Amino acid sequence: MTAPIQQNQLLALIVDDEPFFRTVLRLFLEQDGYRVAEAENGTEAINVFEQLHPDIVLLDISMPDMDGFECCHKLHSLAQGQNTGATRKSWVMKGSVKGTKKSRMPGQDV
Repeated sequence: MTAPIQQNQLLALIVDDEPFFRTVLRLFLEQDGYRVAEAENGTEAINVFEQLHPDIVLLDISMPDMDGFECCHKLHSLAQGQNTGATRKSWVMKGSVKGTKKSRMPGQDV
């Protein structure tokens, strides 16, 4: 069941090349009252980020066109250059199901 959308809800952007993981995350976030946008790769994530200015970005590390680290750096640069007139920040959480130390790096504040 999807919660009704309200104007004051936070917007989450889910970035993952696997539709299953996007769907699962979407369901959990919507249950918690978030509005959700999705992107299936880093390039699409950058476009969505520029258009919607999400409050939080859940970012997969292993993606085919641009890995999550490169995407995160680009999102950070975009956020620094945006002059929206507000002091709003987006949080980027990076994650992967892989067990490497690099895949468990903490998120960034952009």
